[in-house]
Order: sequence, then structure tokens, then C-alpha cells
Amino acid sequence: MTMNTYNTIPSFSSSKNEYFFAFEAPQCLQFNESINELLKTYDNLQKELNLNLDSEIFIRFHLSDITNQEKIVKKILQQRNHSACISFVGQAPASGSKVAMESYHLKNDHLVSKKTVSENVLLVNHNNYQSLWTSLRPNKPGPSYQQTQQLFGNLSNILHSHDLRLENDVIRTWLYVRDVDNNYQGMVDARRELFEIVGLSKGTHYIASTGIEGCGENVSDLILLDALTVQGLKPQQITYMSAPDYLCPTYEYNVTFERATRVTYGDRSHYYISGTASIDREGNILYIGDVVKQANRTLININALLSRYNSDITDLKILIVYLRDVSDYEIIQQFLKNNLPPELPYIIVRGSVCRPLWLIEMEGIAVSNYQSKYFDPFC
Repeated sequence: MTMNTYNTIPSFSSSKNEYFFAFEAPQCLQFNESINELLKTYDNLQKELNLNLDSEIFIRFHLSDITNQEKIVKKILQQRNHSACISFVGQAPASGSKVAMESYHLKNDHLVSKKTVSENVLLVNHNNYQSLWTSLRPNKPGPSYQQTQQLFGNLSNILHSHDLRLENDVIRTWLYVRDVDNNYQGMVDARRELFEIVGLSKGTHYIASTGIEGCGENVSDLILLDALTVQGLKPQQITYMSAPDYLCPTYEYNVTFERATRVTYGDRSHYYISGTASIDREGNILYIGDVVKQANRTLININALLSRYNSDITDLKILIVYLRDVSDYEIIQQFLKNNLPPELPYIIVRGSVCRPLWLIEMEGIAVSNYQSKYFDPFC
């Protein structure tokens, strides 16, 4: 198995015909060298796994200086003819590297096809389903409240053109907030108001999501929005996950997202774990000032969510870890190596959490063998 900079962290995991990648460039390189080394490693690993750009569905680059680096990466990718949905976010790898990436591949030559709808909008056909991957950026400057309205409006327009609806079909969102300590509330307010309009409430459901520090190429971009939407699902295939003995519902502290969402198919289940932190059933922040204890409680919460729904932490296929203070990197790196499944790829990036006293947050995707004969296979 090809490894990344830390030779005990796998660069990929797989389940059936799905592949999840997470790795970073070596440290102490100029950016051009960093991105070329990263892509070289990626290419070599794809060859080893008999994958290619046709199976590539989604890539996210985490950049240390997105204003100067995004255009460089885009130019390189254009020369390589990538046809995935590609997201860029300003979140420096906590190790001191200049760039990290995560990528998702779906390999099935006969049952999978994909179409680029527009820049950063990719439609994937697999069996009797269609997945729509989107990565959206604001069209104009404005406060975080207005940019959130704008981005969800743009997403809704894209969905409507494919006969999809935000309230029914969106499975997962990622919201990146520049200067989260000051701009998070505007995003939260705009999202809550929009959800109320389309009928999403604590009595119905919300959408699994991450809302974390991250910035775009333009300094005026306060909010970025990535989303995954799936067409063809029956309502019974979607389960909104909770673990009330461990985590309170998010609406109890006036935010509107699901802790996690399970999608069950005829051959597997996908679990989309929202950004998760060290919180208890009452909504309290646990272990203030202790990043290791917060990390441990976060993993306990993630496992609690999974274990109620025919899964556990060993089913995780990728994990993204956000640190408020990158000086905590080494201690958290050691903690993760000691406590995660040895085959799980992950990256650690700089990203402040929505409450300043939370020092760490994690999100992930799991795939389990839990299935139902009443639904079509994923692929």
C-alpha cells in the first residue's frame, strides 16, 4: 500500500467499488513542487488500484494560501483533463505542508457514467440513481448572511433544473466560513430561515452538514458551499441519525443540521457524519482546554452515532480532522494513530470550530454492509 508523509497513515480505503483517498504533500517544498509531488503520488496510487480519471468523482484540495495557490492548481488540472467535481478550500494542512487532498472514486465501467453539467457541477449515473456533486462560490461580495442566501439559491436553481429539491434530495452539505468567529452566525441565520421556507424543521428533518473555518480564493468570499444530492432514493432509504444519550439535537442550540445521515441501498449503506465535536447530551462543551480529551469524546460521539445504525467506527472510510490551533498537531496526530482503525486514511487541517472553546472537530464517511432487498443496489 502506498503511504503518505506519515508512513503509518494509509492513503486510501475502499469498499466494494468505492475508493476514498486522503493524503498531503511533503513539507518544506515550494508550492509548485508540493502540488506536483502530491499529484504524482495520486497518479501512482491510481495505477496500483487500476483506477483512472474516468472513475474520479470528487476532489477537494485543502490549501495553505488559497488566494495564490488555487489558480496554479487549476492550470495544472486543466492540462490533466480532470472531469471530477473539484473543490478548493483555504484550510492549511496542520502538519506544515502546503496542500492536502481528498478524493472519491467510483469504479464500475458498465454501470457508471458521468457528465459535467457546468463548472464544478458533476452528474453521476450509477444503477438507478443519479448523484449530483456541486461546489459553489459566491457571485458577489456581501455579508455572510447574504452570501449564504445566494449560495443556497444557486444550489436550488441547479437542483430544480434536474427535477430535484433541496428539502427532499440533498444528502450532505459542507459550508466553509471565512473568519468563523465573526461570520458563522450570519450563515446560521440565513440557513435556518431558508430551511423554514422549504419545510425543513425539527419536526421534519435537516441536512447532514459541516460548518467550519475555511476561505475561498477571493478575500470577499465569506461562505463556500459544497453539496451532494442523490436522485432516485425512496424516503425509506434515508435515515436521519441521532445518539441522544451522547449528543443533543442541534436545534437545541439554534442551529439546523442533522448529526448524521444514513442512506441504505440494496448492496450497502452510506453514512455521512456531520462535523462533530466534544459535546454531551445537554449541549455542553466537554473538556474545555484539553484537546486530547475533546478528541476522544468526539470519537466516542461518532461511534455512538454509527453504532445505533448497524455500523461502527471500523466502517469509516475517510476522516477529516479540524484543529483550531495547529500547535496541537503532533499530540493529535499521535492520538489518532493510537485510536483510529489502522486502515483509515485521514488528514488534519487548520479549521476553527463554530464555538471558540471547541478545539477540534471531525467529520467522516462510513460504508457498511447493511442493506435492504427492497432497494436497488448503489452500483
